Amino acid sequence: MLFDKIANFVTKRYKLVIVIWIAALLIAVPAILKVNEAVQYSSNFGATGDYESTKAQEVIDANFQGSVANGTMLIVIQADNVTDAEVRAFVIALEQSIRNDADIKYKQDVSSIYTYSYVVMDQAITQLGPGMHQINSTAALLWGIPAMHVQAWSTAMGSTPDPAAADTAAYQATMGYLSTLPEETRQMAVGYYNAFAGAWNASSSISDPVARAENSVRTGGLSFINTAVPEGEQRQLMVAIVTNLDFTTGINPEATKAFAINTIATTAGVTNTTFLGQVYDMGPNYDPAAVSAMANAIVAATPPSDLPVVLPEQLTSGFISPNKQTMLMMVTFTQSTTYTEEDGTKPMMDNVVLVRDLISSSRPDGVTAYVTGDAAISQDMMESSADDMSMIEPITIIIIVVLMGVLFRSVLAEFLPLGAVGVAVGLSQAVVFVIGSTFVQVDSMILTLLFAILMGVGTDYSIFVLTRYREERIRGATREQAVHTSVAWAGESIVTSGATVIIAFFAMTASTFSFVQTMGLVLGISIVIALLVALTLVPAVLMVVGNRLFWPNTGERFKRFAANMMEKKKAGNHGYFHRAATFATDHAVAVLLAAVLVSVPATYIYLTQETSFDFIGTMGDPESIQGMNAMTDDFGAGMLMPTQIVITGDTLVYDPDTGTYNAVYLDAIDNITTAIAANDNVQEVTGITRPFGDLIDYRALPTMSTEERVQYMAGMNQSLGSDGKSVLLTVVLKEQPQKASSVDFMPVLRQELADAKAAEPALADSTVLVGGSTAALYDTSLDTSQQFTNIQIIVLVGIFVVLLIVLGSVLLPLFAIISIAMSISWAFAITSLVFGTWLSLPILWIVPLVLFVMLMGIGMDYNVFILTRIREEVHKGKDTKTAVVDAVDWTGGIITALALIMAGTFGSIMISSNAMLQEFGFALALAVLLDAMVVRTYIVPAALMLMGKWAWWAPGRLQRVGRKEKMEAKSAEHEESQ
Repeated sequence: MLFDKIANFVTKRYKLVIVIWIAALLIAVPAILKVNEAVQYSSNFGATGDYESTKAQEVIDANFQGSVANGTMLIVIQADNVTDAEVRAFVIALEQSIRNDADIKYKQDVSSIYTYSYVVMDQAITQLGPGMHQINSTAALLWGIPAMHVQAWSTAMGSTPDPAAADTAAYQATMGYLSTLPEETRQMAVGYYNAFAGAWNASSSISDPVARAENSVRTGGLSFINTAVPEGEQRQLMVAIVTNLDFTTGINPEATKAFAINTIATTAGVTNTTFLGQVYDMGPNYDPAAVSAMANAIVAATPPSDLPVVLPEQLTSGFISPNKQTMLMMVTFTQSTTYTEEDGTKPMMDNVVLVRDLISSSRPDGVTAYVTGDAAISQDMMESSADDMSMIEPITIIIIVVLMGVLFRSVLAEFLPLGAVGVAVGLSQAVVFVIGSTFVQVDSMILTLLFAILMGVGTDYSIFVLTRYREERIRGATREQAVHTSVAWAGESIVTSGATVIIAFFAMTASTFSFVQTMGLVLGISIVIALLVALTLVPAVLMVVGNRLFWPNTGERFKRFAANMMEKKKAGNHGYFHRAATFATDHAVAVLLAAVLVSVPATYIYLTQETSFDFIGTMGDPESIQGMNAMTDDFGAGMLMPTQIVITGDTLVYDPDTGTYNAVYLDAIDNITTAIAANDNVQEVTGITRPFGDLIDYRALPTMSTEERVQYMAGMNQSLGSDGKSVLLTVVLKEQPQKASSVDFMPVLRQELADAKAAEPALADSTVLVGGSTAALYDTSLDTSQQFTNIQIIVLVGIFVVLLIVLGSVLLPLFAIISIAMSISWAFAITSLVFGTWLSLPILWIVPLVLFVMLMGIGMDYNVFILTRIREEVHKGKDTKTAVVDAVDWTGGIITALALIMAGTFGSIMISSNAMLQEFGFALALAVLLDAMVVRTYIVPAALMLMGKWAWWAPGRLQRVGRKEKMEAKSAEHEESQ
């Protein structure tokens, strides 16, 4: 027998066993110390597969790397008026501090309303100042040249009162000056002057030279402008100068300055003439440093709504709420939230801490600032996980120490199972480090579950071995005999139960959800480790310490304790579990009927309960979630994780050679954009036709000013793929991106897109894909039911086969599975009532799966413990009722103690700030208690009583109970026949 061999090895080579485990632990220490570096803290639990969202992400990765930031941090600022001087100074200083802080790594950009205010003001000064001086220069040309002619003519008339000679002298003098002008100016100036001179020569009847010159400008000069200057802004300006100025004002610096300011105020829509005057006075040569200083000074001293140059409404509304009580600042990064450096540090999460420190050191009274976004959520999850573990670990250990102290009546015995679990936890964390740093990401919540499960399951295995050892010593066995028996019999039980747990966890790797996959892999391996520790290390230590482990209940005291217990058993002095088992076997039909009546509604709830993908909603109320809630009404919570629509095909949307867009294609895209934006679930849509949220006149691009055209094209091209054929629409949802309403909106959005695309012939050959985190959640939810069904089937088949082999029975494995299912349905129904109905928290989709998998594995422990003990009693020749009652009597106390320990470890998870872990802890603890105290104590004895001898039936050589007796009977018959 395998377990006999293991028992023989451990009892004879126990020192070697201990050395091997110590060496393994020492080797694992470096990995254990770095385990936190290998785990990820994320709110996304997506899947990989051939989903629409996955295809959309592939297009984005290939074509929009320059447009979509890898990581984004949002700073949400709230005050009575976020645009007042104090808050403005705080925001500007904070923005500059973030830019200048070298410790904040991988910054791509920092932007607030003041970033764009500065850009707008800098561009305004740079463009308006030279523009005004260009007007001045043009006025000097159009009126200065005639003034020079008049001056030369008057001089010539003073020395030679011959008008014709004066005309010639004035022409020659003026042309001499014009010949010195730069080439780009001279040609225009000469043409204009010739036209003026022709009109001058033709107007000799006008005696006043000034009147004659004005007439010549407005006839000959104006005619030249209208014919020689191309139609456009320059011609309009020259006509205005000729029309609105005269011989006196056209050459007067103050007059031309005033004209230039008024002209720019009209054409550029800048009504603040004081500002324009200041800009004018900085010229004519504009030093970039001086321009920047002036722009900064204006932005620092002026609310965005009062800037001399009006900001676009869509820009303002993207940063400031309508009531001016909420403002956003955005920091983008070149690395994703999950990026980990070679030394194990997570710079994106470190950046969150640095920015929060900058805020706390400079935030004025009355101002609230939250840092949110992917990295901030992850950082808060990491901090809450650390806080949770700092509370969960000591509470769990205290629970185990107290319960085991009561169980063993000892102050030392509890430290052996704890030490064994410590070894398993340490080695399992080393496994997590290897998996997380080499193969796949391991979520931080798995570490919390790992600790709780090993503390529960690992101590159960060790305690079961330990209690069987104590039982054998009570019966009078020697130390070596007791260790051998505990490994041989209890070992079979814990390996069987461990195998069911391992099968259950490894079945989870069949999922495409990375979170589920890694949870199953990590927890499955950890159970293997815990099983090996309990099967080898615990009995090896028992070989060393023996009964001293039960101090102070040792020596003569232990002998008296053992004698008293055996006398009570022989005298029929039984406790609660003997009475409970007797009651169950005497009223078997009533017990099972009651179980069925309770299970029917509970199973209905388990099968029909609506679950949620809202992991963010289970996080509690850390700063990142407060920030998300603060921005929801005015900006849409979906800004953190926007939905992305990719439109791609073979149509060239923008031709870089001609600098033109396919207007028909843009029309079709904007029709789709309009349809999306009209939905009540959508806060805002930006894209190639609405780069700032509002529609731009993209067909009028060729007629726009150069500055305006460049500005719009820069915004449009942010939504254009590098292939020139892909377009990205960014949809900000009103609700938090993982809420049920947002996830449920995805199929609606896709159908609306399909209908809108079908109505657009220009998009006939294009593909429209919806991506982003919300779409990914919806896509993965489509497979949830089927995948979970597959996992459940794998678990059920695997457990059935193991129990069939071990128990040598067909009915018992089926009944064991059904009885566990009862515990699961009862626990889930109560969990749904408490968390879903009373506390109004989302019941996450993973809770029923994990509850099923863990309970089918872990809960099977108690099934195996009790059934193997019943089989052992039957092997001794007892009838079914006696075997059942005696088995429950001997194991009821220990199973209940184990259940209390495991429930305590699971229950300690409930102090976590994460609602998902709270749900796990509550459901698992409740299920374990129900399974041990109700199912194992009442339902199992009742069912076995009704099954009778059929409980142990199995085909052929699989049958174990009764087979030995049949073989002996056949042997006797054979001998008689001889």
